[in-house]
Amino acid sequence: MDFLMAVGSKICEYTVGPVAGQLGYIYHYKRNVDNVKSQIQRLEGEKARMEHSIEEARRNGEEIERAVEEWMNEVTGILKKANDEFFKDEDYAMPLCSSKFFPNLVSRRRLSKIANSLAETAGDEMQRANTLIQKISYRVPPQSAAIEMTKGSYMIFQSRTSIFNRILEALRNPDVKMIGVYGTGGVGKTMLAKEVARKAVDDDKLFKKAVIVTVSQTPDPHKIQKEIADQLGLKFGDNEDDKNVRAKRLRQQLGREEKMLLVIDDIWEKLELYEVGIAFGNDSKNDSKILLTSRSLDVVCNDMDAAMNFPIDDLPSDEAKALFDKIVGDKSIQNKDIQALATEIVKECGGLPIAIATVASALKKKAYPIWSNALQELRRSAPTNIKGMKKNVYSSIKLSYDFLESHEAKSLLWICSLLPEDALIETEFLLKYVMGLPELFQGITNLEEARMKVLTLVDTLKASSLLLNVGSRKDITIMHDVVRDVVILIRSEEHNMFCLRNVVELEDNKKLKVATAISLSNFEDDAYQLPKSLECPELMSFHIWNPSFWRNRNIQIPDHFFEATKELKVLQLTSVCLEPLPSSFEFLENLHTLVLNWCEIEDVALIGELRNLKILDLAHSRIGNLPGQIGQLTRLQLLDLGNCSKLEVIECNVISNLVHLEELYMLKSFTRWEIEGCHSGRRNASLMELKNLSRLTTLHLHIPDVNVMPKDLFSVNLKRYDILIGERPTQLDKSFARRKPASRKLELIELNLSRLTEFHGLEALLKRSEVLNLYGSTGLNNVIHELDREGFPELKHLKIVNNDEMQYIINSMDQRYHSQNAFFPSLESLHLENLRKLERIWHGELLTNPFGQLRVVKVKDCERMKNLLSFSSVRAIEEIKVINCKMMSEIVTYGRNDDNPHRILAKIEFPHLRSLILKSSPNLAHFPFSKLETTFTGHRKEEPLDVNRPLPFFYPMVALPSLKDLKLSTLNSEKLLPDHPPENFNMQNLTNLKIHGCNSLKYLLSFAMARNIVQLEHLEVRGCSVMEDVLAINDKERMVKEEMLPNLEFLVLDDLPNLERFCSKSWAEFSSLARLRITNCPRLEIEDSIWKLPQLKRLILKLINVAQKAKWNCQYEIDHEGLNDDDQEQAGIFPGLKLLVLDEVTDSLMDSWKKNNHPAGRAFQNLKYLVVLRCHTLKNLVPAFQALRILVVSKCHQMEYLLTPSTAKSLTQLRTMVIGKCERMIQIIADYNGSETEEGTKIVFDGLEELELYNLQKLRSFYSGSCVMRFPNLERVIFKYCPQMVSFCEGNISTPKLKKLILPSETEHLLDLGEEKFLKGAMDSGLDEDGELLLDHYEFSSFPVQQLEEGDINAAIRKLWLNYQG
Repeated sequence: MDFLMAVGSKICEYTVGPVAGQLGYIYHYKRNVDNVKSQIQRLEGEKARMEHSIEEARRNGEEIERAVEEWMNEVTGILKKANDEFFKDEDYAMPLCSSKFFPNLVSRRRLSKIANSLAETAGDEMQRANTLIQKISYRVPPQSAAIEMTKGSYMIFQSRTSIFNRILEALRNPDVKMIGVYGTGGVGKTMLAKEVARKAVDDDKLFKKAVIVTVSQTPDPHKIQKEIADQLGLKFGDNEDDKNVRAKRLRQQLGREEKMLLVIDDIWEKLELYEVGIAFGNDSKNDSKILLTSRSLDVVCNDMDAAMNFPIDDLPSDEAKALFDKIVGDKSIQNKDIQALATEIVKECGGLPIAIATVASALKKKAYPIWSNALQELRRSAPTNIKGMKKNVYSSIKLSYDFLESHEAKSLLWICSLLPEDALIETEFLLKYVMGLPELFQGITNLEEARMKVLTLVDTLKASSLLLNVGSRKDITIMHDVVRDVVILIRSEEHNMFCLRNVVELEDNKKLKVATAISLSNFEDDAYQLPKSLECPELMSFHIWNPSFWRNRNIQIPDHFFEATKELKVLQLTSVCLEPLPSSFEFLENLHTLVLNWCEIEDVALIGELRNLKILDLAHSRIGNLPGQIGQLTRLQLLDLGNCSKLEVIECNVISNLVHLEELYMLKSFTRWEIEGCHSGRRNASLMELKNLSRLTTLHLHIPDVNVMPKDLFSVNLKRYDILIGERPTQLDKSFARRKPASRKLELIELNLSRLTEFHGLEALLKRSEVLNLYGSTGLNNVIHELDREGFPELKHLKIVNNDEMQYIINSMDQRYHSQNAFFPSLESLHLENLRKLERIWHGELLTNPFGQLRVVKVKDCERMKNLLSFSSVRAIEEIKVINCKMMSEIVTYGRNDDNPHRILAKIEFPHLRSLILKSSPNLAHFPFSKLETTFTGHRKEEPLDVNRPLPFFYPMVALPSLKDLKLSTLNSEKLLPDHPPENFNMQNLTNLKIHGCNSLKYLLSFAMARNIVQLEHLEVRGCSVMEDVLAINDKERMVKEEMLPNLEFLVLDDLPNLERFCSKSWAEFSSLARLRITNCPRLEIEDSIWKLPQLKRLILKLINVAQKAKWNCQYEIDHEGLNDDDQEQAGIFPGLKLLVLDEVTDSLMDSWKKNNHPAGRAFQNLKYLVVLRCHTLKNLVPAFQALRILVVSKCHQMEYLLTPSTAKSLTQLRTMVIGKCERMIQIIADYNGSETEEGTKIVFDGLEELELYNLQKLRSFYSGSCVMRFPNLERVIFKYCPQMVSFCEGNISTPKLKKLILPSETEHLLDLGEEKFLKGAMDSGLDEDGELLLDHYEFSSFPVQQLEEGDINAAIRKLWLNYQG
C-alpha cells in the first residue's frame, strides 16, 4: 500500500503540477499581459532616465562605466524582444480559435508565458538601474592632450630618426628608469619628447599611459602637482593645499600606476622628485619611467642623474629648407625672385626649428619686399622686427642667457659672438681676451689660471647648449648663428657692445660714442675706408676681421685712428695692412692684449712702447724682424710668433728680457738660432735666452740643428710643449705632417737616436711626451729598450716613418726585457710607415699586453711585416689600416708562440672596430688569420668546412658589430663574405663599403648577406675586372621582390668591364638612393627602372650602354590614373634630380635629345646642374630645363649650336655657362627663322652671372639672329681662344653689369683641374652653395683683361678678333 501511495505521489508530481502551471498561464492571461505592459513602460522610462544621465556625463567630458553601457545594450535587446515577440502580434489582446467564437487556449498559454518572463526580466533590469544610476561615469585624466597634438603634425626628420629610435630603445631597457634629452632652446626637444611618448603609448604599447608636465625656469610645485594629478584623475581635497600633503597623495597614486611614462619638460635646475610627489626614478622597482627635457646637459646628467642622455642637434640644411617650404607653402616658393631669398633666409636661421618656423610663418603669403627686408634683418643680427621672432626665438634664448649664474660666462659668450658666423672658436682665442679684460674676469694673475677659467666657462656654456661641441675636440667650440644674434642684441642693448657689418655703421652710428666694445667681423665693402679717428672714449675692446684682404690690400688703419681710445684693453686686427703701424698706437697705454694675425706688417718697434701689454700675438703675419724694443715689454706673459715664415731676425736679448713670459709659440717661424759665445757681435737670438724665462710653462719651438742646443735647455716646469728637432725635409709625408692636438709633443727628424743621451734634456722630454713622431731616425733597432728601458707611461700617439734599421717595436728576446711591463700603457694610436726591415711589432713571447689602450693601428709600406696584432689586443681596437705591405699574411696572430697552430674558435669578435682599410697587400688572403682549421663551431650547427670551395675573405666566425667603414683594395680573395650569414657573423652596422681592384671577385654580396647589412649607406665598387654581379642570387634562392639595401644613398660603379647587372630588376627597389655614378661599364645595361629612382639627386654616366628597350625621352610620363596628388608630383623622369653629368654616353641614350624630341610633363623639373662631355652624336640641347643654374658643355664635336631660341628663353635660372672645345660649334644660340625669332622678340638670361667660352675654333658669335638679347646680371665673361668670333651678338644687346672680359692663360679653365677630380667633386660636394659644386672660384684679378668701352661687348670682341688676325 505504501508503495502504491509513493508511486501515485510521483505521478501527481510529474503530471498534475505542470498541468496546473500551464493552466495557470491560461487562467491569469489578462493579469500577465497587463503586468508586462506596465513593466515595459517603466523600463522604457528607466532607459530614458539613464540616457539623459549618460548625455550629461559625456558633455562633461567623462567616460561611461562599462556596466552602464552593457545595461543599455541589454535593455535595448529586451525592449526589441518585447516589441518583436509580443506587442507586434496582432492577436495578443484576444487570441481566438479559427471559429472566432472561442478563445485559442494554446496561443493564450504561449503569450501569457512570454509576458510573464518579460515582466520578470524588466523588473530585474529596473532593480539594476537603481544601483547603476548611482555612478554611471568617471572623469578621464587628460593625459593625452599634449600627445594628441603631435598626431599628424609631427614632421619626421631623417637626421633625428636615429636619436628617436635610440630613445625608444632606452625606454624598452628594463634597467633604465630615467632618460634625458637636451639641446638648444627651440631645437625641438618638446615636440620630439611628445612624439616619443605618443609612439611609446599608442603604437609600440610600451606604456599604458603618458603624463606630460612642464616645469620651466621658475618651478611651481603646486602647479606641477596639479598638472600630474589632473592627468591621473586624482582630485585634491579642499584641505589638501599643503605641498607635502599633496606630494604624499601623489606618491600613493603613482605607486598604484603601472607602465606609465612621465615626461618632465623644460627643466632648468635640479627638481626634487620625491618632494614634488614623484616616487619612482632610477632606484625604484616601479615599471614606470621618466623622460626629461632640458637645455642643460648638467641638469639631466648630474642634477637629475638620468641613466642615458641624448643630444638634439640643429637640422641639416636640406631638412631646414624642407621645414621652411612646408610652412611657407608652394605659392611663395614658386616665385623665382623669392627662391634665392628663401635659401639665404634658411641659412640665417641656422637649422633651429623654432627660428625657421617663426620666420616662415611671418613670411607666408607676403610680397618680395617683406622677404628681402627679413633677410637684411637677420643678417644685421636684429631679427626682432620679424613677426614672432621676439616672442618665440629671442625670448627663448634670452631665458637661457639670463639663467647663467656667472657674469663671466655671459661675458665669454659675448667674446664668442665677436667672430663671424659659423667660425670655429678656439679656447686659446678666448684666453687672450680673458687676460686682456680684467674688469670682466677678475682675480686672474697668470695664463694657467686663465686657461682653466676658459675651459670651465666653455663647459658651462656647452652644458647650457649656448655653445656647441665640434666632434670630440675639447679645444674648439662653435656658436649657433641664432644664439650669436641674440647675444649680440643683448650686449648691444645692455652693455653698449656692438657687432657691425660694414664701415658705414662705424661712421654713422651715434651709439658708438658710448661703446665699450666694437667688432667689425665682415669687412668686405671695398668702397669705404675706416674713419680718420675712432671717437669711442669708453671703448675697451676693438676687433676687425677683413676676409677680403687677399683680394683688396688697400684697406689700412688711418694714422690717427686710435687717438681717442685710450681705455682700450684688447685690440685684434686680422688680415689688415699695417705698413706702417699707425702712430696712434702710442696712445694705447692701457692695452693688455694685442692680436695682429695675418697682417701685412714690417716694423713693429712701436709696439715696444705698450708697456702694459700681457698678450702679443703676431701669428701668420709677414714680419721679418723682431726689434730690440719688444724687449721692453717686461709684463708680457704670452708671445705668439707662430707661422711667421718671413721672420729671420730676433735681435739678441729680446727674448731673455721678457722675464714674465709664460708661453712662447714659434713653430713654422724663426729658426736661425745662434750659439752663445761663438763670436762677438751676435745679431740673432740664441737658445740660451730661453733659460732666462723662469716662468715659462708652454713652448712651441723648431730647432733645425740639434748641436746648437745648450745643456739642460728644457725646464721641468714645462707643462705643454710642441718641439720639432731636426731639419724639416722638403717632401715631408703628409700623414706625418698632420698634427694632433696634444699638451706635450716631440718630433725628431733624421736624428741618430743612439746618441740621445748627448742631447741634453731630450730624454726627459721623451719620457713625458704624449705624442712622439720619429722621421728618418737612425741608430734604433727597437723602441724598447733602446729609447727607454722602462717604457713610455704617458705616450698616447707614436708615429715612426722612414727607418731602415728597426726590426721590432718591442723585442722581448732582449735580455733587458721585463716580462711584466706594459711598456705603452696609455698608447692610443700607432702609425708605422716605410720601415723596410720591420718584421713584427713585437718579437718573442708576451706575458702581458704591452698596449693597454691601443685604439688605432696604421701600417704602410712595411714590406717585411707579416702580422699586425696579438689576439689579446683586438678587443679594444677601433681602427686598422694596412697599405702596401707585401708580406703581410694575417692581421691577428693567435697563441703565444708563432709556431702554435690556430685553435678552433666559435667566435672571433672585434667589438669596437669601426674602420678597416686593407690595400695592396697581396698575401693577405683572409681576415683575421692566415689559416683556419677545417672544422669550427661558427655555424648554427657544428659542421665541416668544404675545403674544395673558396673560403670567404672574412671567416664565418668573425663578428664586427661596430664596423662602419670597410675599404678593401687589390686583394686576391674569390669571395668577400659568406653567402649565408653564420650564427656568430655580425656586420650589421656597416655603413660605408669600398672595393677596388679585387680582380678575383665575381660578385660582391649574396642576397642573403645583403639582407644582413641593411645600414649600408655608401657603396663603391671600382676596377674589379671579373665581377659580373654586385648582388648575386644563389641558384636555390627564390627571387622575391623586396627592397634591398634600404638605406643605400651613394653608389659608384667604376671600371667594371664584365659587369652585366647590379642585381636583377632591383634598381627601383633602392628607395633611398640619392647619388649614382656609373663609369666605364660597357656590358652593363641600364633599364627603365633606373629612371624612376624616387630620391635620386645626382647622376653621373660615363661610357655606358643603355638597353634598347629603355626610353630616356623627355616626353616620358608615368600613367597618372589612380595616383593621388603627392604621387603625381613625383611622376616623370628623375623628378628630384639636381645634378646630371653625361660623358661619352652611347648613341641610344642621346637619340631622345635630338631635334625632334621636345620636352613634356615634369621631366628634369628640378635639374640645377648639367654637364655634357664628349657626347659626339649630340647636336644640341632641346629640353627646357627651367631650374638649371649651371651648364657645362665640352668636346661635343657634332654640335653646331647649343640652344634653340625657345630653349634659351627657358633658362631663366641659369647662373653659369661654360662652353669649350666643341670643334664644329658656330654659335651658342641657333639663328632660326620663324615666329620665335621675329624682330623685337627678347631672349633674357635673367640670372646669368658668368659665361666662359674657351677653345671654340669655329665660333663666330654667341647669337646672330634678330632677337633682342638681355643679360641684366652678367658680370664675368671668360674668353679664351675663339679666333673666328667677330662679334658677340648681331642685334640689340644689353649687359649693364659687365665691365671687362677676362682673358685667362692657355691652360686655365674648369676641366683642366682633371676630369676625375671634377667627377669626384660632383658626387661628393654639397649642392647648397651656388656654383661651388662644380666651379672653383678663380682669383681673376691676375688674369689679362679686355676693358669694355661704354659696356660694348661687341666692340671688345672685335678688338680681340683683330688681335688674333694680327
